[in-house]
Amino acid sequence: MKIDDYELFQKNQETLKELSKDDNTKDINEYMVELENLAVDFDEVKRIYANSYKTTEEMLNSVDAIMNLKNHIFFIEFKNGKISSNTLQNNIKKKIYSSLLIFCDITNKNLNYIRENASFILVYNKDKNENSNSKKKIANYVYQKANENFTLFGLEKYKNLFFKNVYTYSENEFEDFIKKNT
Repeated sequence: MKIDDYELFQKNQETLKELSKDDNTKDINEYMVELENLAVDFDEVKRIYANSYKTTEEMLNSVDAIMNLKNHIFFIEFKNGKISSNTLQNNIKKKIYSSLLIFCDITNKNLNYIRENASFILVYNKDKNENSNSKKKIANYVYQKANENFTLFGLEKYKNLFFKNVYTYSENEFEDFIKKNT
């Protein structure tokens, strides 16, 4: 399945740079990545989807982007802040749940299809999550020996349950991943 096969996805594309924009600080736009690759603006898809059912977009959560890379679907969430609180981790989980429901409804695919053909990527700010980076460096060494990837922030439980794989990448790791796979 290609995401571009769906008109709603095709009409709502943006660059990864724009989708990674953090505009929470007044009058300051900060981009997590500089990538010009196109991806589906899933926040916009969620808005249109919610409105089509005569409800507000606040009823749902969504990941920032979805994209195809080498015949595989990636659900992508950008988090520029510190990821430590249970509240923020729960927010990410809600985004995963809602995004899967919306995606499956639009594409008429089931969860088993997602498990076999999609992965989740959380892109985090390396500087704001330094403790996580230290853990990741140590764990990556061990996991690479086992030919596995280490996942931060408790998101590994979604591997096999909802997604084929789950990745947590710093901004630079994500940029490298995209460049290697396009």
